[in-house]
Amino acid sequence: MPEIVVGRDDEDLKKYKEEGTILLGKHMVGTGEDAHLTAPVLMDVIRPHVITLTGKRGSGKSYTLGVIVEELSSLEQKIKKNLCSLVIDTQGIFWTMKFANEKDIILLKDWGLKSKGFDVTVYVPSGQAKIFESANVEFDGVFSIRASELTAEDWIIVFGLDPNKPLGILLQRVIDGLLKTEHAFDIEDII
Repeated sequence: MPEIVVGRDDEDLKKYKEEGTILLGKHMVGTGEDAHLTAPVLMDVIRPHVITLTGKRGSGKSYTLGVIVEELSSLEQKIKKNLCSLVIDTQGIFWTMKFANEKDIILLKDWGLKSKGFDVTVYVPSGQAKIFESANVEFDGVFSIRASELTAEDWIIVFGLDPNKPLGILLQRVIDGLLKTEHAFDIEDII
């Protein structure tokens, strides 16, 4: 059965065949007890694409993103060298990519895959480093964002303010005034 290649036009399909694709999963046919997996579903990574993963909680968005990042990490060097992935992980789950998945080793074997860890670099918010350490979450470093790196609009969104009401107007004037000084300011300066 031929593979399904998402994001690749007929011309590129003829030119590249399966080269420069990643495996997303398999096409499912049928429902309930009659459901079965058929053709592999591949995604083109040679050309740039905009991808949006949406769905309700627990529907597999993070899992799918993990599959994409793992597949990108597993590409041959001549393709991988032109790509990069950056995951902003607000749930704190992707650090586990550093380690082989021993829990699902039988399932991986059924799919013809091997359990392996990936060469990923994990940064956590500097203010939460101790929380991650106490939970035995391995990370490579910390990051933070200066207050002065945010615009007035960013701050209004952070606090959920209406930019046309007194608090929103005040905050906007304060931040805009601080930005004009061209020096790095902090929360104390805003206050």
